[in-house]
Amino acid sequence: MSEKKVTVRVLRELLEKRPKFNEEHWSWEINGVIGNKNDVEKWFEEFTEAFNQFEKQLYESKKVMKKLITETLASFKA
Repeated sequence: MSEKKVTVRVLRELLEKRPKFNEEHWSWEINGVIGNKNDVEKWFEEFTEAFNQFEKQLYESKKVMKKLITETLASFKA
């Protein structure tokens, strides 16, 4: 998932698919299907990568916005 654009929608969909612990059966379920430790780790890794990419995108957007604001303010002073 690295370097792809990650939206809030993508993060929300991943959260909706997150593994849930079934206390009755003492097992992890993913989309209603019993999963194992590897499935849980795979989901966690995928979500972490997506979240980190989203955070990187926000940081880059912030830098661009800051530059645009600085340039705009400088043009008013000129």
